[in-house]
Amino acid sequence: MNTTQLTFTRFIAAFFIVFLHFGGDLFTTDNNFIKIFRNHLYLGVDYFYVLSGFVMMLAYGKNKSINFFNYMQNRIARIYPLHVFSLLLTILISLIISFNYLKFWNFSIIDFILNLFLLQSWVPTSALNFNSPSWSVSTEMFFYICFPFLLNNFINKFTQKTVISVFIIFWLICQMGMNLFYFSKYYDGYESLSRYFLYYNPFLHLNSFCIGLTFGILFNKHKKSAYKNYDLKIIAVFIFCSILVYFFHNLFMHNGLLAIPFGLMIYWIASNDGKLTQLFRHRWLIHLGEISFAVYLLQTPIFLATKKIFSTLEIEAPYFMFFLGFTLLLISSHVTYLFIEKPLRLKIKNFKYNPPTKNKKDNA
Repeated sequence: MNTTQLTFTRFIAAFFIVFLHFGGDLFTTDNNFIKIFRNHLYLGVDYFYVLSGFVMMLAYGKNKSINFFNYMQNRIARIYPLHVFSLLLTILISLIISFNYLKFWNFSIIDFILNLFLLQSWVPTSALNFNSPSWSVSTEMFFYICFPFLLNNFINKFTQKTVISVFIIFWLICQMGMNLFYFSKYYDGYESLSRYFLYYNPFLHLNSFCIGLTFGILFNKHKKSAYKNYDLKIIAVFIFCSILVYFFHNLFMHNGLLAIPFGLMIYWIASNDGKLTQLFRHRWLIHLGEISFAVYLLQTPIFLATKKIFSTLEIEAPYFMFFLGFTLLLISSHVTYLFIEKPLRLKIKNFKYNPPTKNKKDNA
C-alpha cells in the first residue's frame, strides 16, 4: 500500500516546532484557545516519535528477525550526515556572528563529544547544548537501537494481542508516573535539573515510539481492507487533539500524552484514499516532507544568522524577519537535502567493509 501521504505530515510537524521557537511570540492574541494551542506546538516532536514507530513497523514488520549491524548502518545513514552538518554549521555561524551563543550553552569538549555521538539527551544539563533541536535526534537514535531487540525478542515472539496490550500498559504507566512526578514536590520547575531530566531523557519518550509500533502492527494486519476515505475522521481527530490540549493543558503533555490519538491519525492518513491523500501526494508537498528533517535541524543556525543580520542593520521588522528566516530555511534545507543528506545517505548505506586479506608471502 502506498503511504507517501505520510511524508508531508513530517513537514507540518516540523513547521509547528519552528514556528514555536522563532515565530510564536510574534503573533500575539487575546484568544486563550489559540495561545494554548501555540504554546503546545512542541507536540510536533511527539508526533515524530509516534510516526517513527509506525514507519518502522511498515518497513521491518514482516521480517522474522533483523541483522543489527546492517539495520544500524541504514539508520545511521538516515540521520547522521545531517546531524553532523547541522552541528558544525551551528558552531560556525555562532563564531562568525560573534554571538555569545556557545558561551551561553557552556561550551565544552565533553558536550561536543556527547552531541557528536548523539548522547546528549542522556545528560540533562547537556541536552540542549549546541544545536538544541538535536536532543530529539539523540532520543530517536535510542529508539533505533531498541527496535531490533523489540522486534526479534518480543514482537515476533508473542501474539499481537499480547504485544499491543503490553505497549498500551507501558504507555499508561509512563503517563501516570510522569504526571505524578510533574505535580510532586520533587519537580523543581523551569530550568531545573528535574525538568531537563523529565523533558529530555530518551527512555521517558519510549512510550510514544511504542504506540507508533502498536498502530503499525494494526496497519500491517488490516491494510488490505483499511483503504477508505478517512478525510473527515482525520480532521476530527486533529480537532479532538486540539480540544484535549485546551482542556488538559495543565497536565504534563510533553512525553506522549497524546500518542494514542496521534497514532490513530497516522493510521487513518496511511489508510486514506480521500481528497487529503490526493493533496498530500502532490510532488511538491512530498518534497517538503523529504526536506523536513533538514528544516528541523537547520532552524537554529539559520535563524541565528537571520536575527544577527537584522540586528546589525538595525531593522525592526519581526514579522518580515520570520518570513525571511523561514524562506532561507526552506532553501537551505532543499540544497542540503540534495547535496549532503541524500548523497551521503546513499554512500553510507552502500558502504561495504572488506577486511584486508593477508598475502601468502606475508605469512611465510
